[in-house]
Amino acid sequence: MRTSLLAALFACCLVVPLAAQDRMPPIASDQLTEAQKKAADEFGQGRGYAVRGPFIPLIRSPEVMLRAKASTKS
Repeated sequence: MRTSLLAALFACCLVVPLAAQDRMPPIASDQLTEAQKKAADEFGQGRGYAVRGPFIPLIRSPEVMLRAKASTKS
């Protein structure tokens, strides 16, 4: 009984994170709007690298992305 309970607990702790989905996955470059493309280009020029990591959700709102870029120094 104890072994079964431990196995079930382990399976839940292991499987649930693996099944989690990315809530805001990257948008394919061919699906970006013109405003998003412009914001991504400006971001890349200012930062020296393409939109990545924690900046991926910001591309959904180009105005917010550009304000965030403007408020930080690279």
